[in-house]
Amino acid sequence: MKTEKIRGLIGLARRARQLTTGSRETRAGLRRGEVRLVLLAADGSPRDRERLVRAAEEGNAPTRIVGTREELGGWVGRGSVAVCGVLDANLASEIRLQIDREDGGSRGARRNNGGQKS
Repeated sequence: MKTEKIRGLIGLARRARQLTTGSRETRAGLRRGEVRLVLLAADGSPRDRERLVRAAEEGNAPTRIVGTREELGGWVGRGSVAVCGVLDANLASEIRLQIDREDGGSRGARRNNGGQKS
């Protein structure tokens, strides 16, 4: 199942310290130009999600929606996480590819593809 692959890749990013967690840390990483992919929980605050999508657009980082806050939090070893940022370009690319394959390229919050073809 591809969801397991996505989960494994996110876990790998966490273990390699190539992952930000939470709005504040992810926005800071976007401002520094370090975040290559923003992962948003489907049940996160719409207001926060809109702010993060705008910040991602400004930072030229693609966004994808993955699971719930509880699922995303479990994947990164925390209780509940609404947003994560992947720092490593190769991991970000592979995670994005797996998400797009699983969703058939139709999932929301895909306004910005980081200047790359989806």
